Amino acid sequence: MTLKHLKIFTEVCRFGSITAAAKSMGMTQPAVSAAIKELEKSYNIRLFDRMNNRLYITAAGKQMLVHIEEINRQLSELKDIADSTRGDRKLRIGVDVILGMYQLPELLDRIGMDEMSLKTEFFILTPSLLSRKLLNNELDLVLSSGFDSSMFTVSELGSSPLCLMGGSLNNSPFSDQLSPEDLKIERLLLLETESPIYESFCRSIMEKADVNSGFIRSITPEPLIKAAVDGQGIIVLPRLMADYLILSGKKLKILETEGISAQLHFYSATHKQKDPDPYVERIIEMTRAILSRT
Repeated sequence: MTLKHLKIFTEVCRFGSITAAAKSMGMTQPAVSAAIKELEKSYNIRLFDRMNNRLYITAAGKQMLVHIEEINRQLSELKDIADSTRGDRKLRIGVDVILGMYQLPELLDRIGMDEMSLKTEFFILTPSLLSRKLLNNELDLVLSSGFDSSMFTVSELGSSPLCLMGGSLNNSPFSDQLSPEDLKIERLLLLETESPIYESFCRSIMEKADVNSGFIRSITPEPLIKAAVDGQGIIVLPRLMADYLILSGKKLKILETEGISAQLHFYSATHKQKDPDPYVERIIEMTRAILSRT
């Protein structure tokens, strides 16, 4: 017995005719008759008396109709509750510092232009904190540069080459091409990305150049950018951030290094035990489209 059986029964009661009920519901007359028989068999009662080609509801049928009408009323109330609370749902999205600072504004613009009837909340955090919150169901989606893929459903969004930047002021000591000797005497300014690729790239620079002037690390890029502008060192950044800084007027330039290169990859992640969500998929596709242009 299903809700459809109950709906068929109420329609037959309303019209007093199987043929009319079938027409109202877009069904065949034999299908409606079969549903009534299945309902009667399920409860071992007779719902209608059939005399002179007419249907007469039985006493048992009248009692069942009262209960079914109450069920229908409660189902209608549940639908109203669902409709009224649907707008309260929020999509919780976590992003790392790189994407949060330099791609999030465009993503917010795209969400604003999209007809998404859903509120979005964004959290800019470190990758390890993002992973922990996603694992604890405190986030619905994470956009970042590194994950433990065994715990999450991970999809690549795009990549950006890593590069070095130094001050571009007239008194800057940097030429466009850096030699290992240049790197030996310069301080490296490094982000705390928790990305294995970023860390490997930085180690390659240190090993090749035998860097001995130390480095500064920060979970946010602003202090490092200021230090680089002031000529206090060389900052290691994804090219998408470097291009953004140049376009925004920062007195920095990209420095070429021979024989050292790497691509920083960005990923989306959702919890493996959560069902696919069309809203999440739309956010992922928006982010992928933005990164494809960088």
